[in-house]
Amino acid sequence: MIKKIITLAFMLSVLYSASPLVLAHTTIKDRAQEGVDLYTADVIAHGCSGGTKEMLNVIGQSVVFPNGPNDIVTRSDTGGTLSLGSVIVGGKYSHGVINPVPIQNKNVFDTMVPIADQTQVVRALHYTDGDLPETPVLVNGIIPFKFSGVTFVPSSCATQLNVQIAIADWCTQGTGSRRANVWIGKATPMFPASGPAGEAIAANFWPVLIVNRNLTTNPLPPNCGKGYQVTVEPSADAIDEYLPLPGFNP
Repeated sequence: MIKKIITLAFMLSVLYSASPLVLAHTTIKDRAQEGVDLYTADVIAHGCSGGTKEMLNVIGQSVVFPNGPNDIVTRSDTGGTLSLGSVIVGGKYSHGVINPVPIQNKNVFDTMVPIADQTQVVRALHYTDGDLPETPVLVNGIIPFKFSGVTFVPSSCATQLNVQIAIADWCTQGTGSRRANVWIGKATPMFPASGPAGEAIAANFWPVLIVNRNLTTNPLPPNCGKGYQVTVEPSADAIDEYLPLPGFNP
C-alpha cells in the first residue's frame, strides 16, 4: 500500500512539473463583508517550474496592496476611473483606508517585514527564510494577514469592491525562468510579460480580495438599479517599488 502511495505521488509530481498549465495560481482565501474585519490569507498553490526541470520550493514572498495615493480605481462595468473616496468611507482622506495588518506566523516563512511608506501606511508584506516543499507532492502554503473592515459610501452605487493584490512567490535568489511566480495582471518596467509574470499577465490574472457591500444595512439608492462593482489595483510604479524582494532578482 505504501509503495502504491509513493508511486502515485511520484506520478503526480511528474505530471505537474511537465504541465504547468494545470497548476493553480496564488489566490486569496476568503471574501470580506462590509464593516467586518477579516482574518484571511493568501494561498501558495505551487513552487516555480520551468520546462522539464524539477519544481523549486518557494522560499520567499512579497505582497503589494492597492493602497497608494496613485493606485487605480475603476468601475468594472464601464472601465471608467473614479475616486476611492466616492466608494469607501474615508477613502477621500487616506489611501490607507485599505489597511492590511500582518500576522506573525512561521508555518512557511521565518521572517516577515511589513513595508510602510512615508505616511506609515503598510504598502507591502515581505516574507523570507521559508521553504515550502513541492515533492513528492505539491504542498499549499497559507500566509495569513488581517484585512480591516471598510464601509461603502451610502450614496454610491457600488455593490462590491475587488481589491487586486500583486504577489510574487520567490524560489531562488539566482536568475532563470524558475526564479519566481509573479501574479500581476499587467506588465510593468520591472516585471515585463517576457519574465516570470508572463503567465498571469497573459491571463489578466490578479489575486483578488472581494469585499461585499451589506445590502441589508446599507442598501443601494433607488437610482442605482443593480449597481456595479469597483476594482482597485496597485499602480505600475507601486508594483516596481514594493514587489521586488531584497536579495532576489526580479
